Amino acid sequence: MKERQETTEDRIQSTRALEQPTSTRGERIEKRREIFCFLLCLLLLGCEKPYKEPSSLISPPLTRITDDKALDNFCSVSPNGQYIAFSSNKEKSFDLYIKDINEKAIIQRTSGSEDDLWPSFSPDGSKICFSSNRFGSFDIFVMDTLKAGEITQITFDKKRDEIFPSFSFEGDKILFTSLKEEKNPVIMAISLKTGLITEITDGFFARFSPNGEKIIFNRQNVDDVDIWMVDIDGGDCKLIFHNEEFNCLFPSLSPMGGRIVYSSCPKGRMRFGYKTIGEIKVLKMDIRSVAINGRNDIKITGDCGVCLFPFWSSDGFIYFSSLREDNVDIFRVSGPEEIIQKAKDRIPEEIRKVKKVFPKPKEVEPEKSVVTTRDNVTIWSYPGKNVITKVNKGTRLIVISSKKWYIKVLLPDGRTGWVSSFFVE
Repeated sequence: MKERQETTEDRIQSTRALEQPTSTRGERIEKRREIFCFLLCLLLLGCEKPYKEPSSLISPPLTRITDDKALDNFCSVSPNGQYIAFSSNKEKSFDLYIKDINEKAIIQRTSGSEDDLWPSFSPDGSKICFSSNRFGSFDIFVMDTLKAGEITQITFDKKRDEIFPSFSFEGDKILFTSLKEEKNPVIMAISLKTGLITEITDGFFARFSPNGEKIIFNRQNVDDVDIWMVDIDGGDCKLIFHNEEFNCLFPSLSPMGGRIVYSSCPKGRMRFGYKTIGEIKVLKMDIRSVAINGRNDIKITGDCGVCLFPFWSSDGFIYFSSLREDNVDIFRVSGPEEIIQKAKDRIPEEIRKVKKVFPKPKEVEPEKSVVTTRDNVTIWSYPGKNVITKVNKGTRLIVISSKKWYIKVLLPDGRTGWVSSFFVE
């Protein structure tokens, strides 16, 4: 294993990199966005017509979690199974949203012209880590799940893209994939206490095991993408599952760690990173599950087009994104009944009893005024629907009425709209 500590000189160089001419920086940003284009190509290429699910399809019952005219993906579920965080391009660029799984209200947590991707809850559900290219390359950031406080940048390497973060079992480290042009992707972990970054092994799409002792991840060999596992210190790295017919992407362990859920993808000319992706042709992707010993591989979803980015939540359900009827929405499927019951039993009592991660909606009297606490606050025509405009920090708004976590307000220009109560005081 290799270790490195980011120095003041590293940050100075990062700052200088931001001061390069606009055209050069723009070209660099566009090139680094190819990594996300790779994922979207996996999702969209080969789907020239909306997929129509056959009426005779026999598959486990599905629950639709989101229903937007957008790409909803990269989901993470809170430890108590109550809330889901995901990325969506409702406003062209990708922002982070949070939703109560059993309700319709959706809370927007980030905004801007950059892409905010791969959210992941901390073990206690109070924070979310994610990857964003708001400063050029993709870096790792951490923010409170609901408070409208500052967003903390964790990594600063302008020569690499750092993506797909996830919290450790104790919440003191963040695992992520580091990408650099013409180099193999590398799995790294950063300590939130010391800032020390540890290089673990070659690979990508890594997640900690439920007990925090192992890391499950993808590794590519020529055209094969397989599922691997390694100790958190980089030792005992071994192949878990290989299939001759398809690649195995985005592995996620069950709550007890006995099975893996993943997305199967037809093999072809594809390379994770900065390689050409225009010739990728994906006809169908399924959600599948295999035992930790590589046996008993089964299909979870039926012949329903493109299904990917699975997440096995702590309460035993499997969440994933699926392309249907021109939209990419998030669905939930029931895992084996015994896994769900055992998963619910193992959720720590202090987490299971937390029925509400969201704070209580703010009670604001009509005709009172509120002030926005940050820039680029979205004003909606109706909560979570069309965007009317965006206002900056310090804008004074007159309250008309309130509903859950949204407040209907009168804007300075005379228009009315809805604003999230998290962004005003």
